[in-house]
Amino acid sequence: MGEGMAEFAGRNLVQGTIDLVDYNLYCHYVAGLVGEGLTRLFARFESPQVLNTAKTLGNSMGLFLQKTNITRDFLEDLRDGRAFWPKEIWGRYASSLEELAEKQDLQCLNHMVTDALHCVPESLRYMQQLRTPEIFRFCAIT
Repeated sequence: MGEGMAEFAGRNLVQGTIDLVDYNLYCHYVAGLVGEGLTRLFARFESPQVLNTAKTLGNSMGLFLQKTNITRDFLEDLRDGRAFWPKEIWGRYASSLEELAEKQDLQCLNHMVTDALHCVPESLRYMQQLRTPEIFRFCAIT
């Protein structure tokens, strides 16, 4: 996780990540690995089946949460001089992120939301495995 974060810490993210591969890699480093780690902790209270899905469903759950946060925090991040939206997506709708913010382009927002929604089926499969109410509630609320 540290190596992955270091890779992005040295980058100029003023205009976001490069493409969907880059965006997914960033999300994996900052949240997918957390999903994997939490799944390993949860496995102490859950069935062994949950542990077997740490690198797949646990990662997807983390990606979904991170992509949701990145989409929601767009303007705040932009004001702070950084962005994570991939240029591969936003570049279809504007020539800069600042222009995108001014236009308030709903199509681009829909595109970002749709990308995050690709993680939902695996996130739901992940949550279906959880039997401990406190763990389920934590995942559902997060």
